[in-house]
Amino acid sequence: MRVSRRPSAPAGAECRRACTGHRRSRVGPGLAYELELLEPLELGSSSPIDTALYRGARGICLEQAARSYTAAVLSTGFTDSHWVRGVHGTVAHGFAPVFSTDPQEYLRGMHAPDEGLDVADLVEMARFHVELARTGLARYTF
Repeated sequence: MRVSRRPSAPAGAECRRACTGHRRSRVGPGLAYELELLEPLELGSSSPIDTALYRGARGICLEQAARSYTAAVLSTGFTDSHWVRGVHGTVAHGFAPVFSTDPQEYLRGMHAPDEGLDVADLVEMARFHVELARTGLARYTF
């Protein structure tokens, strides 16, 4: 069983790509134009990985699947962690474990208009975050 997100219109980066493509198709080649951004571009932010939060997430994943691994990655995606870090000055990671969904399928569909994952992963993500909040931070503070 799978769950899918099918928005009625593209969002975020998909919208920017669609707008850029549309603009280029309308303006055509060789015509100079100026684009004004209504809001300033902001750089993303990151959190260190030498923290109880990261160790707790890693430890819970290893309990679930002994051969699993966690890795800090840089992506072009965006997470609400950016706002949490800025407003609260805290460590925050955009992370949820994926064990059942085929990795290639998951990466191809991540934040795409037809994003989906196995229901087992949705259940695991909920279990993971409850476990991390209840005991994971205390167990993995070494």
